Amino acid sequence: MTTDAHKEQEEMITRRGFLASALGVGAAALAAGSAVALAGCNISDEPPLTDLASTDIGDDNIVTLSVAPEQITLASDLEEAPFENYLKLRGSYELPIGSLFSPVDSSSLLVLAPGEQGGSFRTIGLLNLANGETTVLLDKPVGEQQGAIIYDARATRAAIIWVELDLGTLEWQVYVGLLTGTLVSEARVVGQGGADWEPPMLAIAAEKAYWTVMPNAVGAANMEDSRLQALKLGGKTNFATEAPYTILVSHGRMITNPLVSDGIISFVPRVDSANVYYQLTALKCVDDKPVAYTVMPQSLRVSDAVYLDGGFTFCIENNYDYAGGLSSFGTYYRRQDGRYLQVQKTPMSAPVRFKDCLIVKSIYNIVGIDLVNNKSFVIPAPTDSTDFGEVLIGWGVRSEVLTCSLRMSTSGDGTGVVVIRVFDEAPPIDTTPLVDAANAIGAAVSTT
Repeated sequence: MTTDAHKEQEEMITRRGFLASALGVGAAALAAGSAVALAGCNISDEPPLTDLASTDIGDDNIVTLSVAPEQITLASDLEEAPFENYLKLRGSYELPIGSLFSPVDSSSLLVLAPGEQGGSFRTIGLLNLANGETTVLLDKPVGEQQGAIIYDARATRAAIIWVELDLGTLEWQVYVGLLTGTLVSEARVVGQGGADWEPPMLAIAAEKAYWTVMPNAVGAANMEDSRLQALKLGGKTNFATEAPYTILVSHGRMITNPLVSDGIISFVPRVDSANVYYQLTALKCVDDKPVAYTVMPQSLRVSDAVYLDGGFTFCIENNYDYAGGLSSFGTYYRRQDGRYLQVQKTPMSAPVRFKDCLIVKSIYNIVGIDLVNNKSFVIPAPTDSTDFGEVLIGWGVRSEVLTCSLRMSTSGDGTGVVVIRVFDEAPPIDTTPLVDAANAIGAAVSTT
């Protein structure tokens, strides 16, 4: 990879950058766009899921996901229910404007917060979801680059992966370290690149840390291969000597951030074919073996995808004049009977599976779907939050629902706070008193 100084280039801001700007957290400048060729597989109605070796495939041999309009159930057709039937507020915490978040476990949240040097510099900390206290893990970049910042990070309770970016040259390094409590140890560089290579997208599981290596779409390396890289963690692994390795080799770029849920990593590369096809792909984190894949209709793009409940849940941001039941924007959840539930709202993030509910963020609201009783509900944003409401934190299977919103100061000085809310499952509705009252009334009537 080249490490030449960055030349002027046109940047395409992703939804993540939009949300970051809306929260006052600056630009998370990840370039979106172009495709990646799958380090492929043989496509069939019943894919064998044994071979992810890179290979060309003829368009005539590609079987895409076909969903008829009558296979779609619209969430808007479901009966509405009070959100209090499903969620109970456990806690609400305030953090500085400029903070970004990603889940760690049921008790903590990773926080990228503004450092003392200004809004462009960030620290990495852990927010305790029980009491709202934040503990700093890294207060500055560990690299020696003069203009480096902490760009992005993910963590488990045992390990952390983060990217440091030089704002002057756009050179970057990927670090992985072990995490014991609030102590980061044995941090080491596992990847690096220059301006012609995009800062990596990150994911982490108990077994592995993941990062992408993708050429900049408008840089000199735009025709180079892309890779999904990994480093083994935990178990009998010797962290100090373990070597990074390539899980997937591509001939372009992925179109979604890789997401880990329930020990499975989901990502969306492009099929290695003449025409443009994107493939939802799920692998086991423990051994990289394929779990499932689904090829989307030609040129149809998804913005997020995560493997849930034995199928892919994915988001489509645009409308198409083809693709049958998948032709309009929204979040699609595959039910066990093969039908799809569509939340027909512009998706802003990957969905969360909480208990029996699917939780989805649209532009203005966070919407919940009771998948068992076929009801919907809306989580009302705090009354003093900004117009776009709350952002959903996390993705995939969660044991709590996390949201964040922006509350601006009434003084008009541009200050404010980010408000984190933590929701647990609401207790069951107790109808016993109502039953007893009815019986008492019935007994009184029978004696008169």
